[in-house]
Amino acid sequence: MAAETGISDSSKGSSQNSPMQRNVDSSIKEKAKCNNGFKLFMIALICCLFCKALMATFLKSSITHIERRFGITTSKAGLIDGSFEIGNLLLITLVSHFGAKLHIPRVIGIGCFIMAAGSILSSLPHFFMEYYTYDPTAIMKSLDNSTVPCSTDQHSARNKTSSILLESGLLQSLSLTGSISGFLLGSLCARIYVDIGYVDLSIISIKPTDSRWIGAWWLGFIIAGILIILSGVPFFFIPPFQKKTKMESKVPASLSASNTNDRSSQKLNFKNPEQIKDPQELSGYFHSLKCLLSNWNYIIFLTYCLFSYICIIVNLTYLPKYLEQEYGQSISKSNLIFGIIIFPFTGISLFLGGYISRKLKLNIIGTAKFLLICHCCGFVAQTLMLTLNCESRPVAGLTVAYKRNDPQGDLQNISFSECNSDCNCDVNLWDPVCGDDGLTYISPCSAGCKSSAGYGKEMVFHNCSCVEVNNFQSQNSSAHLGECSRTNDCSRKFIYFVVIQSLAQFFYALGYSPGTMLTFMIVEPQLKSLAIGFCSLTLRSIGGLLTPIYFGAIIDLTCLKWATNSCEDQGSCRIYNPISFRKKFFGFLIGMRAVAYAFLIFFFIAVKKKYKENNTGLSKSEGKDVVELNLREPLNNNEHLGISANVNNETHI
Repeated sequence: MAAETGISDSSKGSSQNSPMQRNVDSSIKEKAKCNNGFKLFMIALICCLFCKALMATFLKSSITHIERRFGITTSKAGLIDGSFEIGNLLLITLVSHFGAKLHIPRVIGIGCFIMAAGSILSSLPHFFMEYYTYDPTAIMKSLDNSTVPCSTDQHSARNKTSSILLESGLLQSLSLTGSISGFLLGSLCARIYVDIGYVDLSIISIKPTDSRWIGAWWLGFIIAGILIILSGVPFFFIPPFQKKTKMESKVPASLSASNTNDRSSQKLNFKNPEQIKDPQELSGYFHSLKCLLSNWNYIIFLTYCLFSYICIIVNLTYLPKYLEQEYGQSISKSNLIFGIIIFPFTGISLFLGGYISRKLKLNIIGTAKFLLICHCCGFVAQTLMLTLNCESRPVAGLTVAYKRNDPQGDLQNISFSECNSDCNCDVNLWDPVCGDDGLTYISPCSAGCKSSAGYGKEMVFHNCSCVEVNNFQSQNSSAHLGECSRTNDCSRKFIYFVVIQSLAQFFYALGYSPGTMLTFMIVEPQLKSLAIGFCSLTLRSIGGLLTPIYFGAIIDLTCLKWATNSCEDQGSCRIYNPISFRKKFFGFLIGMRAVAYAFLIFFFIAVKKKYKENNTGLSKSEGKDVVELNLREPLNNNEHLGISANVNNETHI
């Protein structure tokens, strides 16, 4: 009887535990499903970041060719580049603030499709324009030893908090591969002639180093658009993130307040979370924005980020043009240098910066000091690049006189000389040839050449009356197509420039991951997402949108020779004053970096004073508490707020 009772009790207990066990199993399965969905989301997000960075950097790598193809000034080309930022300026802070209420993966997927449509539409003008033609000497068929009078009429035609820094640096490094691929794609397309498949390439006599060369700028936009579409598809198969209940959402904040009542809460001087209105209401949004803008540490640090970002945009957009004008490198080679040398250094530095910060367990003051040291080292390296200049390109009538021993005077008004005064040359023509005397002439006519031999790229002009060899004028002097090549000394300085540029970018990027974490450390936990969104809005509107325009106008001031289109309107610039270009380019960069460094010093002093007065920011353990306080909520919320920071800043190198 007792045995039966025992068996009965055992079966009864088993039946009672069965539902509980099923609930545990279902909870485990649901958690595993959520984890798998989040892993898929992270993989899709990395692919999305890759494609977005690829398209953005390809646009910057092709901006010079777009400028030449449409015959516009550098400032107008900068407007095209800056327009990339216009689409999200008005919505970025609202999306950052209200994004938690939406189906985040699906919203990102829709954004991918819109971005892909914009990329493909950007290539359409190529298919509706006439074939690109340049000055006709290059495509003029010539019989061997044929005679061409110099008066030939030539015209131009058209997990754990301690590892968040490492993970942040890793994600930024992975997204940076998109920028690397963008410049490599830009380098490839820059080698391909713009009208490939439509014209006979054998009659194209200009080379990629020629200022009239235009690569297949349209091809990269099509490739980028297709890749973005493919990256956006997986987001539609990812379930939405589970929203926390009202009670759950209050637990982290209340726990943080109670656990840090004696230390972190009072030391950080954060406002009581209950005083902050519901962020899902519009009034709560403006109240949160007011609280954010009342944080002077955040404003100072935001100003530092803005000036640093302006320098990044200038480098990404116009450094290839500088390398072309200063060192005679093609746009294709400049993009290749970015893709295989400078950007990989930057990617390693991003990861290393996050690793160092995690290893040293830097607190707020330590992180600010680390950022200060990195910026100082990068600033010193960038200043050294100002000394690596080549000699000015000798262009007769523009940078030197037709006769080297003549006083140059105002060379921009010296279009012709006695040697070509009877040739009736077109003053607007730019069809450079290199004479035997080492001078570049703006056209065979301006060199006084009377005959030509050869065909295509092998064409040679003879009997050039303006070409003097060893200060002796001979009727047998000749010139060949293209500008004269640079000296070996210039090639050596170019190598030094690339090394120092890579070193400077390495130091700047080394402090980027810790700098991103400073944004989380200096604001209230409830304002982290808004702080990142407002920062991105400021950087994109002032830095990303306006900088290419006004700095392009600064570059236009250094132009020596403008092209003209079929309507006799001013087109793109053919050659710049290298000395003026160098001074304005690096003068602007060094000036902006100096201002950024000054604000960083102000920020360091303010942070050090504030947290030392409250006895915070001194120990590694307390610094860890600060990071944990600010990062606990996004980690518990599938880290989607932390992800948004990377989405908005993946190209901020």
